[in-house]
Amino acid sequence: MITRENKIEYGIYTVFWLVIAMIPVGSGLLGDSFSWRGILAAWSRIAPFLVLFLVHQFLVAPYYFKPDRKALYFTMVGLLALVFAWYVFSKSGPGPENMPPLPPQDFRPGPPPSGGPHEADMRGDFQPIRPEVFKFLLGIAIMGMGLLVKVLFKSLEDSKKLESLEKKNLEQQLSYLRYQINPHFFMNTLNNIHALVDIDPEQAKESIVELSRLMRYILYEGDKPTIPLDKEIDFLGHYLSLMKMRYADTVSINATLPEASSDAEVPPLVFVSFVENAFKHGVSYESESYINITMALEGDKVLFRCANSRHVAEHTKGIGMDNVRERLTLLYGSDYTMHVDESADRYEIIVVIPIHPTAL
Repeated sequence: MITRENKIEYGIYTVFWLVIAMIPVGSGLLGDSFSWRGILAAWSRIAPFLVLFLVHQFLVAPYYFKPDRKALYFTMVGLLALVFAWYVFSKSGPGPENMPPLPPQDFRPGPPPSGGPHEADMRGDFQPIRPEVFKFLLGIAIMGMGLLVKVLFKSLEDSKKLESLEKKNLEQQLSYLRYQINPHFFMNTLNNIHALVDIDPEQAKESIVELSRLMRYILYEGDKPTIPLDKEIDFLGHYLSLMKMRYADTVSINATLPEASSDAEVPPLVFVSFVENAFKHGVSYESESYINITMALEGDKVLFRCANSRHVAEHTKGIGMDNVRERLTLLYGSDYTMHVDESADRYEIIVVIPIHPTAL
């Protein structure tokens, strides 16, 4: 997806190279003679730098912004520089046209320079830079400046995405507090806890602790772009414990969650949105109901699957599903999967995301 920042960036590239291309034309128009052959010759000398720029900006530079790909970027830049150096130096043969100009021969001896013989020797030893070396250094400078421009626009784009993501996270928090952790949920949960006070005081105490952890997570973790996967797994565990207490033995609830997640990061309140919708649309007191949840780590991906029974003619997307998809797009761009598989009596959603955000 091409963003507004991308359009501005590409516009700057276009204007820059158009100005460079028009310099020979302007010189010909302002000079005594105008020759298209000379202009075409000048463009042919500019073309290798343009090709180098395009290859770097659109094929190589994107690797600089991918996680754990900077080493690959610098390796590719090194190879690109070697290819450009080979081109530049192979085009410049040892002929006299590539040698630095000799000093004029018709000179008269004069008094030594004011700086003395040592300064004269230093001046005599000065040699101008070879044209091919200058071209090579200019090519390196073009790649460096191109990377700086790309870093600038990427930082602007990331700031805009982060601002939008924070807004989406806030909307998700409010949506969750307003619709999912609502007074009806609290009333049912507290009534269940109240019933347990006399039957099983220890379980009642544990339920109160889990409910408090649930709310603490929403209030203090829900506004962050990403959090450690361990925290999201703990939250799902507390949520499922409360829902099992609410539905008792009327619903078959099975969850397989990983015990350790290393350094994986995920957006908060995303997976629980799918689970909540499974309870909202997949539970019936008249028919057999089930909710099966699976989460696993496979390489650099987090795989989440939530399947539930279906008891209505049409299964709506549920509260916040569009919001969740927008959040995932902001964090991962196109590097994620959100797939729905549904039939007359079953609804399943599969989500696959990287363990680290790739869009920011």
